[in-house]
Amino acid sequence: MRVLMSPAVGRKAWLFLLGAALSSLLLAGIALVIAAPPLRAADVCAVTPGSGAYPTINAATTDASCASVTAPAGTFAEQITINHALTLTGAGTGKTVITYPSNPAQTGNTYTLIEIDAGGTSVSGLTVSGQNYQCPAICLGFEINQGGVTLNGVSVVNIIGAVGTSASSSNGQRVTVENSYFGAPVAPGPYDAPFYFQNNTVVGNGSSVQTGLLGGTYVAGNTFKHFHGPPCTGCVPGGSQGSAIATGAGTITNNTFQDSDTGILVEQAPNTVTISGNTFSGVGTAIVLALNQNKQVVQNNHISNVVRNNGGWPYYPGVGIAVCGEQSDTIKGNTISGAAVYGIAMFAYQSAGCLNSGPGSYPTKNNTVSGNTVSGSGSADLYDNTHGSGLAGTANLYSGNTCKVGQPAGLCPSAAAVATGTGTSASSAPSPASTEDASATATSVAGVAGGVQTGSGGGQGTPSDSLILVIVFAVLTLVLAVSGGALAYVLIRRRRLAAAALPEMYGYDQYDQRGGYDPPDTYGQRGDYRQRGDYRPRHDDPTYYDGW
Repeated sequence: MRVLMSPAVGRKAWLFLLGAALSSLLLAGIALVIAAPPLRAADVCAVTPGSGAYPTINAATTDASCASVTAPAGTFAEQITINHALTLTGAGTGKTVITYPSNPAQTGNTYTLIEIDAGGTSVSGLTVSGQNYQCPAICLGFEINQGGVTLNGVSVVNIIGAVGTSASSSNGQRVTVENSYFGAPVAPGPYDAPFYFQNNTVVGNGSSVQTGLLGGTYVAGNTFKHFHGPPCTGCVPGGSQGSAIATGAGTITNNTFQDSDTGILVEQAPNTVTISGNTFSGVGTAIVLALNQNKQVVQNNHISNVVRNNGGWPYYPGVGIAVCGEQSDTIKGNTISGAAVYGIAMFAYQSAGCLNSGPGSYPTKNNTVSGNTVSGSGSADLYDNTHGSGLAGTANLYSGNTCKVGQPAGLCPSAAAVATGTGTSASSAPSPASTEDASATATSVAGVAGGVQTGSGGGQGTPSDSLILVIVFAVLTLVLAVSGGALAYVLIRRRRLAAAALPEMYGYDQYDQRGGYDPPDTYGQRGDYRQRGDYRPRHDDPTYYDGW
C-alpha cells in the first residue's frame, strides 16, 4: 500500500536533512582548519638593522619560524646560514649588499658568506661582495650543500669563488642559478649533479688562472667573457685554465663567448656533452674535445675571429674546434670563419698538440665531420694528421663540408669541384640526418624541458597556501548551504501548496489515517484500488473524479 507523508512530517524531514548537511560541512571545515599549518605572524620576517626581533639577516634565516625573510637596502657585514627552507629577498642587486665581518668564521680553509644547507630555498635581490676582506684561503659567495635551491637575480663580485656546491643528485632535486651576474668562477659539484645555469653573465678578471663555470648539466643563454690563464708552453691535458666552461656532462646551448682563451673544454668526460647553437668571438680556441670516455656532439655553433694569443688552453691557439684522442664524436653544421690557424683540427693521439702523460690510449678515429662551413682560416680550414681508411687517408669520416683548404689535400673536395665548375657547393646548414643528430637533438630537447620545469625543488608549502585553501572551502560551504536552503524551501513550499489545493479541488476536508482523503458526502466507501494507482467509487455517477 502506498503511504503518503503528511505535510508536517515532510517539512520536518527536509529540515532535518538540511541541518545534517550543514552540520557535516561545518565539521569538515573545522577539521580542515585544525589540520592546516598554523598561520604565524613570524612566518614573514623583516630585518630591521640594529634593532627589533631581527637586527641581522642571519638572525632571521636561522629562526625556524621564518618562512620568508626580507632584507632592506644597506650593507650587512655578516656571514649568513640558511638551515631550513625559506625565501630570502633583498631590495635588489647593488642595494642589499652582504660583506665579510671583521673576523669571519671559517669551515676548514673556506670562508663563506652565505651557506645554504636546506632544499626549498630561494635567494634573490642582493649582492655578495668580498671586496673588504683579504682572503687567506678559499672565499665563497654562496656555498650550496643541498639540491632544491634557486639563486635568481643575485650578483657576486670581488671574491675568489662566486658559487660552490657539494649538492648531489641523491635527493632528486637540482640547483638552479639564473638571471644573475658573477665576477668570479662558478663551481658546481660533481659533473653529473643536476645544476642548471641559465641567462647569467660571467666575467673573468682577464689575468689570473680562472674557469668561468666548472661543471653544469644544463647551461643555456649565458654570456661568458674575459677568461685567461698564464702563458704555458708544452702543457698537456689536465687543466682548465682560461676556459669559460670546463664540463663533463649535459647540454651547453645558446651561450655567447667573448675574449677568452678557450670557450668550452670537455675533457675526460664519462658522459656525452651536447654543444649546440653557441656563438664564439675573439677566443683563442672555441671548443676543445680531449680524451673523453664517451662520444660528444658539437653542432650548429657559430665561431668567428679565432685569435692566436700567448695565453689560452695551450695546445690549440687559433683553432676553432680542436679534437684530441676522441672516438665517434659528431661535428656537424657549424659555421667557422677567420680562424688564425685551423677551422677544425683532428690531432692524432700523442702527436704535437695531443700529448698525454697519463695512462691509457686514446686514438683519434671514427669521428664524423659533416655539413660544416669553414672559411678564411690561416693555415687550413680542415686539418687532420691521423692515418686510416677514411677520406684523404685519415682515420675520420668527412662529408658535405664547405671549405677551401684541407690538410691533407682532399679534405675539401667541394672546393675543387666548384673551381672546375663541375660540382655544387654544400649547404651551410644541412638538416640532421644521422643517428648522432637524433641523439643530440633528444639530449638538447631534454635539457630544455628540464630548464622550463624550473624553479626550486623541495615542494615546500607555505601558510598562505593553507589560508587560501580555507577561504576557498568556506566560500564553497556558503554556496552549498545557500543552494541547499533554497532547494529545501522550494520543495517545502510546493508541498504546502499542493496540500492546500487538494480540499479546494476535490472537496476533501478530512485526512484519512489510511493515507488519503475521504469524500465528505454520501458517495459511500472508498473504491477498489487499481493496478494503476487510482481509486474508483462504488456508484454509477459518471461525474465523479476517476484517476486520483
